[in-house]
Amino acid sequence: MNQADADLGRWTLQLYREHELICRQYGVALPRPLIEVTEDRSRWGSFHSGHNTIRISRKLIAEHAWDVVVEVLKHEMAHQLVHHQGGNDGPPHGPRFRQAADRLGLDPLFAAAAGDLPRTLAADDPAGERLRRRVEKLLHLSTSANEHEALAAMNKAGALILRYNLDQAGEPAGCCYRVIELKRRRVENWQRHICRILMEHYRVEIVLASQYCAADGCEYRTVEVFGTPAAVAGAVHVFAFLSERLAVLWRMAAGSGGMGTGARNSYWRGVLDGFAASLAGARQVHPAGDPAGAGTTLPVAAEGDSRLAAFVRRRHPHLCRRRGRATAFQPTMYARGREDGAALRVRRPLPASSLLFIE
Repeated sequence: MNQADADLGRWTLQLYREHELICRQYGVALPRPLIEVTEDRSRWGSFHSGHNTIRISRKLIAEHAWDVVVEVLKHEMAHQLVHHQGGNDGPPHGPRFRQAADRLGLDPLFAAAAGDLPRTLAADDPAGERLRRRVEKLLHLSTSANEHEALAAMNKAGALILRYNLDQAGEPAGCCYRVIELKRRRVENWQRHICRILMEHYRVEIVLASQYCAADGCEYRTVEVFGTPAAVAGAVHVFAFLSERLAVLWRMAAGSGGMGTGARNSYWRGVLDGFAASLAGARQVHPAGDPAGAGTTLPVAAEGDSRLAAFVRRRHPHLCRRRGRATAFQPTMYARGREDGAALRVRRPLPASSLLFIE
């Protein structure tokens, strides 16, 4: 058996698992269909009611992340659900289909006819692109040698994200999600700590999940970031920035070596606590609603945003929260890390990002 045939077999089995999981997650009873991975390059997926067959394009699987593949599968399952309920007399993407799509938690962007995949923020949202460029310039200014000027630029970028959430003719901006693939089978404590910082200071919600990787046939842990396009872009950037800086700062702190995992973890915890404290301090200097602090306020947490909460529940209908276990740390290394973390500034401009979002 060649590699192409092996891939086809693995992907087909995983699609059957996804079909079963979706039915279980959303409480839907659908007969097991015949699932085929095809060479069709004109349609991402299709449902054929006569043979109860769902077909998914091999090109889709090869060129897109697995969460996109699952949304296309949900689209075809919505057609299957309409057929199963005897509603084939209406238009293909009419009210019955939309009702079925809602029942399966289909992202509305994937509810369009075949051939349409989610657009990118940079390519198709002029207002969002203008905002991204402004945030990018402000983050670039945070490279200033003047510490006060750098901090002010970072804070203004945060305030811009916050205002974008509120300034769309009085309506909040649309919700989106971005999947960060960790390529590991566990989420490290320092990664969880970064997630807590993002939820507290960058107006996003985060779900730790798992996702199949079509390239190697394994399932890895993921960090799913939910919020408005601008907030998600900022949070994803900060996650990557902090992940990289932790490694760099530890190499500098460790010097010639001789320090073990406990020292490293204590130092990293200190860095992240110091960074979070600097963000909290900046917000306290100019609290939200204070005219003196206009333009320098960091975004607040997304608690109470019912639209965002509903968007998260649509994708993950059965979430549970687990409290992490306390870990011991070395006070000296922790204090050293906290000092270095307090001096951290997000210096790199935001890259252009492909974001899935709903308006």
